[in-house]
Amino acid sequence: MPSTYSTSFDVLADRLRSAGYDVTLVGDHDWGPVPSLLPLLGRAEAVVCSGYSTVMEAAVAGSPCVILPATNEQEGFARRLEPVEGFVTAESPAAVEAVLADLPVPPRFTNGIAAVAERMVDDLTASTTVPEQAV
Repeated sequence: MPSTYSTSFDVLADRLRSAGYDVTLVGDHDWGPVPSLLPLLGRAEAVVCSGYSTVMEAAVAGSPCVILPATNEQEGFARRLEPVEGFVTAESPAAVEAVLADLPVPPRFTNGIAAVAERMVDDLTASTTVPEQAV
């Protein structure tokens, strides 16, 4: 699932199709509006995406997720998810293909969004200081 900043999802989709994978490229020319991606993500054997929103939806759907980050923010987010079961980071289309050959275990939590959001808030809390105001 490409984002505005993704650069290699067309190449990745072609590569995976050539390897025999059934690929749905969200946002492709044939793609039309849908009310929710959650049912599609829930049926997917794996979700490949670059950023926060789709990772959260994959967590809720309980689908393994391969993160192919394209920006510094996405790379930082992917690093925070490295220890979380069900999420793997890949740095290139070739690395995505290698990960898909040995799929990550799907997330085991009922709704993964709470665990991921908690990690993100903890990280923000630890790295953010608010100066005290003079009274």
